[in-house]
Amino acid sequence: MKAILVIIYTGISAVIILPVLLFFPFSRLSEVYMKFWAKITVKLSGNTVSVEGLDNIHSDTAYVITANHQSQMDIPLLLACLPLQFRMAAKKELFMIPVLGWVLYAMQFIKIDRKNKSRAVKSLNQAALKIEKGLTILFFPEGTRSTGGKLLPFNSGPFYLAVKAGVPVLPVVISGSNKIHNKQKVLKLNAGNEVKIVIGKPLATVGLDLKQRHQLLAHTREVMAAMYNRIKSYSL
Repeated sequence: MKAILVIIYTGISAVIILPVLLFFPFSRLSEVYMKFWAKITVKLSGNTVSVEGLDNIHSDTAYVITANHQSQMDIPLLLACLPLQFRMAAKKELFMIPVLGWVLYAMQFIKIDRKNKSRAVKSLNQAALKIEKGLTILFFPEGTRSTGGKLLPFNSGPFYLAVKAGVPVLPVVISGSNKIHNKQKVLKLNAGNEVKIVIGKPLATVGLDLKQRHQLLAHTREVMAAMYNRIKSYSL
């Protein structure tokens, strides 16, 4: 029932906000509305969330956020809890879903074509221009939801983007959202769980070139793995 309520609420919210997003995608109103939607969605799910490391975020800095991915609830959780204006990178297939795809397009999310490397690089270069104007971009570098209690291998795209744009990587780890929702039971949300979000210290990219993006990837994954191992009991 909770999942149905969230779906209905999300559908109504999308219809209401879509015209605003189309004409004013980065307006204060759209930002407030998205965060309001996210906070109500988390509340409707019947779960609680605690956040650690908010002092590691500087509101006047653009970042490439890298977060692990446990469930579809990760998006509203991060929107609700991170005090940043940000957009996400999303696989192109999501843009084909009615209503959701329209909202992603209107919000100027970054469309990534995983099967076409040249198109993916073009999307990342376009994202770099947005970052240079002060916009933060969120990535799930695992590329899919993890279920085994540990981080999956990372894709290099976020680190290419961070180096190209010359902005820090902001590591964020989520634990416990897998208990709320999982791949096997799409229309079920479990209540009564506690989610823990930890925001790490920004990782500088100044002085790095694109050839060093894999070193940045390895270092970021090492940092996030240590963060996750400390709090993964929430996911067990």
